[in-house]
Amino acid sequence: MPNFRYILDRSSKKYVCPSCNKKRFVRYVDRETGNYLDGDYGRCDRSDNCGYFKSPKQDEIYFGIKFLSLVDYNSKAYRLTDANCNIHFVPKSMALETEGREVWINEYFLKNSDLDYSAAQSKAVNKEGGFVSLTDFEPIPEPEPSFHQNGEIDKAMEAGTDCNLAKYLKTKFSPELVDKALEKYRSGATNLFWDNSTCFLQLDRERNIRAGKVMLYSKDNGRRVKEPYPHINWLHNKIGKESGFNLNQCLFGLHLIENKPVAIVESEKTAIVMSILSNKTTWMACGSKTAINEKMLEPLKDNAIILFPDKGSAGEWQQRVDKLIPKGFNIQVSRFLENKVELEDGKDIADLYLM
Repeated sequence: MPNFRYILDRSSKKYVCPSCNKKRFVRYVDRETGNYLDGDYGRCDRSDNCGYFKSPKQDEIYFGIKFLSLVDYNSKAYRLTDANCNIHFVPKSMALETEGREVWINEYFLKNSDLDYSAAQSKAVNKEGGFVSLTDFEPIPEPEPSFHQNGEIDKAMEAGTDCNLAKYLKTKFSPELVDKALEKYRSGATNLFWDNSTCFLQLDRERNIRAGKVMLYSKDNGRRVKEPYPHINWLHNKIGKESGFNLNQCLFGLHLIENKPVAIVESEKTAIVMSILSNKTTWMACGSKTAINEKMLEPLKDNAIILFPDKGSAGEWQQRVDKLIPKGFNIQVSRFLENKVELEDGKDIADLYLM
């Protein structure tokens, strides 16, 4: 950890923020002299309502975020599509540089975003502080979601449920149960990108088809094919490209919402497997660790929600849940997998039953 000369005051003293005029401003201290820095260097702790932050010249930490695309969205922001095909808007003031398919983004922004940087490389950069706060760039209007039409979906998934994943699951469960589960989740085979791959459709509460995530699995072990590259793509990259498809995801399985508890896992495959094993809850999938957020879970605010993170991720999901509970969510994190010594970190609840 860098030994900074200037640090934010760790006492309980607060001053008037130069941006919002509330007495919530934490000033910088010079560790060599013990004195506060002159000027408006510091941070407002009203992070959601103000977000003012100005640092003196010192090392700042940047993390390398891998991306599929980085688009110059407007004069103040980039539109970043991350390695999992999720879309984020990043203030240009928070992006240091790009290297190939990687952009270096300031830690301050990442802490307040849904971008996953837990495994990213970091570097300290000595540069003049005072970059703009998160609230200083123009709000990015969320584009209206695009929807796939049933006709184009039928054509893209004309192979029915006969994908590699189904073939593997039928070695663990009866073929009838597997086919029924895939049909229930409107998922099945497509050959658009790779033969016998699986397309997981995301349908919202009105049964609009918001997305089709395509992944290739091995028919021998049921695992995703990640070599020589991760085999993951989206239907709109084939059948909605010309129309300027706006990907606006929802929970996988959201269309199945009922008046009963909802169990959320990360993997779509796991939601399907658990739906075969248990019908006491409605199983849904968020698709990535960072998708546990208010926007994604808003349609479930009237439901009891229990999260089943992959082993080793319970602490991270609990931090997200701690921010959601005060906003009215009835939500908890299961630590069921944390004591399962037979499972490695990164394995999920379906792995426990498919061993």
